[in-house]
Amino acid sequence: MQLVEILTAGGHKVLFDQELLPGQDWKAELGGQIAGCDAFVYALTPASISSEWCEWEFATSASLHKSVVPVLMSPDMELPVSLRNLEYADFRQGASPVAVAKLMAALISLQKVAPADKPPVLPNPRGVPSRAWNSVSSWSDAIVPSQFNPLSEQEQILGRFTASLMRGIEGVGGRITITTQRFLFEANILSFQREPFAVAIHDILEASPSNSLGIVPTGLIVKCRSGEQHHFNTWSRSRIIELIQQAQRTA
Repeated sequence: MQLVEILTAGGHKVLFDQELLPGQDWKAELGGQIAGCDAFVYALTPASISSEWCEWEFATSASLHKSVVPVLMSPDMELPVSLRNLEYADFRQGASPVAVAKLMAALISLQKVAPADKPPVLPNPRGVPSRAWNSVSSWSDAIVPSQFNPLSEQEQILGRFTASLMRGIEGVGGRITITTQRFLFEANILSFQREPFAVAIHDILEASPSNSLGIVPTGLIVKCRSGEQHHFNTWSRSRIIELIQQAQRTA
């Protein structure tokens, strides 16, 4: 997901509850991760606010005096009262340079939740810990509805990543999908570019980083055997290049 990709690109090691497995002691696993972390990044969506596991993670982080960094993820999300005194990052309109700068600055500040704002730690949270992260994926799907149709039963999706297709100095926001057979780009619902475009994996001559402005490099260029070149901005360019090379080796 985009927030994890940005933090990783910024040099941070990210642990999150989607990595938990059924049958594990979730409280023990999450408690150990929180105890060993420097900061708790709270991705705020309607689902995460209503999730008892997310509430437990936040309360546990606050009780252990960890730095807490709120990030507004959903368009209709507002900052909860318990986080009112903290600096936050606003990703409601996407990962803009200002939003990313706010995120990084809040991480550096090591801000703590005031004693009066610390919530009680729930003894037995209900539900599933990964629920909030699944909601972030659903939010992304709402912004960029998938038009992917497999060419055959053998075509499998290897990864999906938020990106902007650059047309001169302007970008078209959307998502890159890498499959075992194709490289696809789908624009978001706000774009005039309604039709996705696709390049067969074996038609890609090279995928490489390109220079771009920003806090961390995000430029990606995809060169095709036809001579066409496609330029993107994405926080996941290293992973995209890796998956293209993987698909080409197995195609």
